[in-house]
Amino acid sequence: ERLRALVEQANPLRSHHGQLGAAADEATKLVEQLQALEAQRERQDAEQRLRRRAEQQAAKAEELRLRRLEVLAARREAKERARREAEEERAWLHEQAEAQRLAEEQAKREAEEAAKRQAAER
Repeated sequence: ERLRALVEQANPLRSHHGQLGAAADEATKLVEQLQALEAQRERQDAEQRLRRRAEQQAAKAEELRLRRLEVLAARREAKERARREAEEERAWLHEQAEAQRLAEEQAKREAEEAAKRQAAER
């Protein structure tokens, strides 16, 4: 900004002094170059901030995706465990019912045999 102000102050003097005019032109070019470099640096900084923000968002999205996968896996495991437990419970109940049926059949046969023996003893 200072250089620009000096260049603007030097503009009226250009016509009076050729060297001063050339120096003012050179100063103007330098100011423009500095401004262009500053603008480029600011763009690069902004792009870098955008890149960092995008990387952070991508990392958060990946973390959320992984968490969802973990939750889904945990749900699948819980359903599978519940299914197995229910299957084991049904198998146990079936075994109990079968054992009860066999015990009743055995008791019936024993009762019939006992009745036959009693009838034969009389």
